[in-house]
Amino acid sequence: MARHPDESARAHVADLLLDLGARAAGCWWIAGTMLEQVAFVAGPTLPKEVVQGFAEATRSVPLTQTGLGIVRTAVEGTVTVSRTMELPADSGSGYWLRAFG
Repeated sequence: MARHPDESARAHVADLLLDLGARAAGCWWIAGTMLEQVAFVAGPTLPKEVVQGFAEATRSVPLTQTGLGIVRTAVEGTVTVSRTMELPADSGSGYWLRAFG
């Protein structure tokens, strides 16, 4: 029996999470002027409220919201490196990187 596409994407992202030893991993795609979340998987050490908050906040994001590394990567088509010391603590990737710990 074939998996639902969302389940397959989630399984691939979960494999990536394990392969990288990451705290979280996700996949998004560009839909018009928005970046749409396909799958997001968090490791067991992330607090549940952080996981839920990030998943919800990044479910559908305008491509103009370049304060998020995922958006900047999608728009520019290059790898984005985000460092907490270089980002505001109260918004975008700066906020989420601090929440992830």
